[in-house]
Amino acid sequence: MYIQSESHDDLLTTNGFRIEIDGVPVQDIVAVGGINRKTGLLEWTDGGTGITEPFSDQKKNYGPISFRYYVDPSRGDFDRLRAYVTAAHLLGIRFNMIIVKYNHGIEIFRIPVYKVLMNEENFPELDKNGAGPFEVSVTAPCAFYEITK
Repeated sequence: MYIQSESHDDLLTTNGFRIEIDGVPVQDIVAVGGINRKTGLLEWTDGGTGITEPFSDQKKNYGPISFRYYVDPSRGDFDRLRAYVTAAHLLGIRFNMIIVKYNHGIEIFRIPVYKVLMNEENFPELDKNGAGPFEVSVTAPCAFYEITK
């Protein structure tokens, strides 16, 4: 499931979101997905009744976050967000980001995401006729996140 922004040019959309990477707002991100976490399970079976009960192993696993960013070659903004992607790919640099969700212009919640590493970048099929704007998708595993108000 993706949280969809209404327009790539709106830093604060009516029912959208804002992304900050290392404290800097990035408005080219148009969708964020993969926000999920799970805890491992252990099972114990009672020898007398044969009933199996689940228990948490207290190990939390945060799924990789995926997002799409907007590239408009006519605006010359191709390198703004790609600097983070390049730093992750070439140098292994991780960074922190915050996803801020809005509803009718009012902040509903924040999700600080820690130690994000962009490890996969997918471009659409490029052809000579498609010289206009396009979206690039990125997958970024993270160490952990928390939802705050």
